[in-house]
Order: sequence, then C-alpha cells, then structure tokens
Amino acid sequence: MDTTEIVITSVFGVLLVAGLVLGLRQRSQVKDQVASYSQRHGWAAIGDEDERLSGLLKELAPDERWIANRTLQVEQAPEMVYLFGYRASAKSHSTDWLTGTACLAQHTGRARGTPVSIISRTPVAEKMLDDRVAVGGEAFRQRFTVLCKSAAEAEAVVNAEVERILLRHAEKPGWYVTVMIANRQVLAASFWAVKDEDWDHLIELTRNLRAAVR
Repeated sequence: MDTTEIVITSVFGVLLVAGLVLGLRQRSQVKDQVASYSQRHGWAAIGDEDERLSGLLKELAPDERWIANRTLQVEQAPEMVYLFGYRASAKSHSTDWLTGTACLAQHTGRARGTPVSIISRTPVAEKMLDDRVAVGGEAFRQRFTVLCKSAAEAEAVVNAEVERILLRHAEKPGWYVTVMIANRQVLAASFWAVKDEDWDHLIELTRNLRAAVR
C-alpha cells in the first residue's frame, strides 16, 4: 500500500468513526429530550417495544412495516394515543426506509374498511403515486394529495372538518405531514417534527382528526 492509499484509508477511517460518534451523540440527545418531554407532561415512557402499538400499526397499514422507538403513551384505553419515533417502509420495498415522529390515536367510532392516506402535496412526486383521488375543495387539493382505492370512502373521510384541520396545519406550522386513517386508527407522521412544540402540535393534530372522522 503506497502513501496515497494509506492517507485515503486513514481519512476514511477517521470520518467513519466521527460519523458513528455523532450518531450516538444525536441518539443520546433525542433520548434525553424524550425523557424530559414525557416527564413534563406526566406521560408513560414505554420504550421501543409495545405489542399493542405494533398491533394497531399492523391493522392501520398491513402492507407496510413500522418499527416504533422512544414510545410515549399519551392516553390510555379505550382510546389510546401514542407518540413515537419510527422507521417505516413498504413491504415491497424493504430497503427504502422513512424515519420521523408519529402520533397514533385509537377511537371507538365507526371502523373504516378502506385505508385513506392524506399527504402534503408535492406536485412532481404525486404523479408517481397510485390510487390518487380528487376529493375536497380546491384549496385543499392544492395543498394535499389523497390516496385511496375507494373514491367513495375517501369522500366520506375527507369531510369539511378534516379539510379545515389540515388547511390550518398547512398555514402554520406548515411542515410536511402524512395522515393515515383506517379501521379505528388515525395516524399523523412527519420527519419535520423534531422539537417539543412540534410534538405538541402533532398530538393535537391527531386528536382533532380523530374527533373529525369517528
């Protein structure tokens, strides 16, 4: 191995170690942040594994794989609410993982048989999405894309109150959000939700949507 190869290898090794140290430090900081947040609200910190949450996520999105971490239980049964970090991917594309923070709210109202997804609109990317449905008013359609295999179910879910709640979110704070509604679960998720006030908003958003679709 010549001098150039030794230097390149050494630099690569230093960068690799620095990346690992930075990743560990960031995870530790997030862990401390979650602990402080849960203590401030008095919510139970469940950790990374919860069978009830895993079961609800499977019911909500059977074609996707969700791995929850740093889970907090915000509300107890019969209408449980969880806030958690996640890694998620479609089972058909298991190498493409998305990460962020999500809130899942359970309700005891009518079960929705066909899943409905509502995502912040990205005009170029939305052309690659299947099952797009044109529902809601013009202002809503400009800000959000709705995905569902049943147009009738999408129209029933995206009622005037759901539109109002999401348009209010689009105005402030305005960050990208994904909403999933199926069975008796409502989930809102975003990779932008990283601060305490973002988590507060995510919980409020999910609770409000639950009230609107139950």
